[in-house]
Amino acid sequence: MDMGSPFKKHIEFQQGCYLDACESPAPGVIRVGSSRITDFGWNYLYAHDAEKAIAAIHQGACSKTTLVFFENGDFKDKMLRAFPGANTHREAWLSMKNGSIPNMNPNLNANPKSKFERVEVTAEAIPGEDYIHVFSHLFKGPESSEKEIESYNNQYTESLKAAVSTMNCRVKHLTGYANGEAVSVASIYYDGEMACLYNVGTISHAQKSGYGKEISLLAVNEAFSSGVKQVFLQCEGGAFVENIYRSIGFGPLGEDIGFINLNGSLSTTVR
Repeated sequence: MDMGSPFKKHIEFQQGCYLDACESPAPGVIRVGSSRITDFGWNYLYAHDAEKAIAAIHQGACSKTTLVFFENGDFKDKMLRAFPGANTHREAWLSMKNGSIPNMNPNLNANPKSKFERVEVTAEAIPGEDYIHVFSHLFKGPESSEKEIESYNNQYTESLKAAVSTMNCRVKHLTGYANGEAVSVASIYYDGEMACLYNVGTISHAQKSGYGKEISLLAVNEAFSSGVKQVFLQCEGGAFVENIYRSIGFGPLGEDIGFINLNGSLSTTVR
């Protein structure tokens, strides 16, 4: 397995927070899981080699999930041939290398062009109270039902509140303030050379003001200032947010990345 793969790094970075049920059912294969998050894409099988994934599935590795992550077209094509009737869901994985954007200092006191009054950066596994407040109100708008908000907070906010430090991952949480209140957040999870940008968002009543774009750039610069050579992220493919990230310098890690949903194909192909 390619230990330097961003997809493998993503699993490592998230084990202290959202993921808590990862195991290896076969050599070169990881069953990724979250006991708290039931949303699409948080319980799946990961392997760098399609043949290993297919063999593991036939041995019963997909007893807890029907999703398999693919990171290139060759892997996807082999899986679809092995499991007729499966379907795919595309995701956008983007990356940026150190030196591709101008440096930005998160100490904004001397920067009159910033949208923020200040930005606080913390390095604990669990974010501060203001960060949690913003994060828990990202989707609290007129289009969100109380049930959806409750589900989001039970899964994601509570996971953040229970985050723990892990040996292979460091973290920096950023909280941006404007008009006397915390309005925007972002997090960088990183090791020596690679980082991932997570949890970018702006409190619902302050959205569409450019806060998310600026705090994303500040978070990326925090990673680069810590010695990271590459920052990557995952977002919904083809959505508005992908265009935002591309506009600030992120480019695609690949054009064919996402999940294969085995669905009912398992019942006819796995013995």
